[in-house]
Amino acid sequence: MRSPPLDEAGMERLRAVLEDIEGVRRALFDGPGAVHLVCDAGEPSRIEMLAGAALGRHGIARGDVDVQVSFVAAPQPTRRVRFLQARVVHPGAGRAVATVAVEWGGTVYEGEAEGESGSATELRLAALATLRCLDAVIGEPLRFRLVGVRTLRAFDTDLVAVLLHTDRGAGPLIGATLARESVHESTALAVLNATNRVLGNYLATVD
Repeated sequence: MRSPPLDEAGMERLRAVLEDIEGVRRALFDGPGAVHLVCDAGEPSRIEMLAGAALGRHGIARGDVDVQVSFVAAPQPTRRVRFLQARVVHPGAGRAVATVAVEWGGTVYEGEAEGESGSATELRLAALATLRCLDAVIGEPLRFRLVGVRTLRAFDTDLVAVLLHTDRGAGPLIGATLARESVHESTALAVLNATNRVLGNYLATVD
């Protein structure tokens, strides 16, 4: 003999009881004869046993309800190289040195590029210094080549954009970011935006 169906108030009481089980995040009803439990990582058999006991306390035979258990995937660690700083100094007349620092896996990596001074040239130096940081992070022959970097204005907003190529056949890589007070920082961030997907996938296979 099947248990009588629960009214709306009874289902809400049962929902509260099920969600009080350790490890259960949500109890979702799919009609009167099915309940879906969304849980943190754990043992399905334990959850099902505790859910069956809760049903019994409400006068519901375990066979009258289809209990389905699923688990929320554990969060994955961030797969992005984190920007720390970028700066350009002028050691002598007509010369500029760009230095960029990033962090990956708790280690700080720095890259440097030197060349002539000048606003357009210094953007390129900041981009090259960022790519040298990534070379240090990778430690393997995955190489990015800088095609161009420029400031531009779109939708009444100042941007810095870069275009890169890689030897992994991913096609052109384009990154852009809002122009900050320091365009050199913006350039480094644009490079990271362009490379993060390819770099993240690569690092995930070697980490």
